[in-house]
Amino acid sequence: MPKRTLADLVLIATYGGGFDLSANDYTYEELVKAADALCNGASMRVFHTDGLTTEQLSIIAQHGGPGGVQFVFVA
Repeated sequence: MPKRTLADLVLIATYGGGFDLSANDYTYEELVKAADALCNGASMRVFHTDGLTTEQLSIIAQHGGPGGVQFVFVA
């Protein structure tokens, strides 16, 4: 199945739905926009974040609000 578009993610998040994403499938800007759309307690978990800086991760988290964005770091 192809990845969901940014428009799909924004629509889902706007209605309170959450999701798991791979940072390999979306740009930094798309992750920020998806986080921005989170509402009604929705959250997103982001995997494969090695290509993003700590500053970028912090900005994505800020856009999702407290607890809205979670990053999965695997050793």
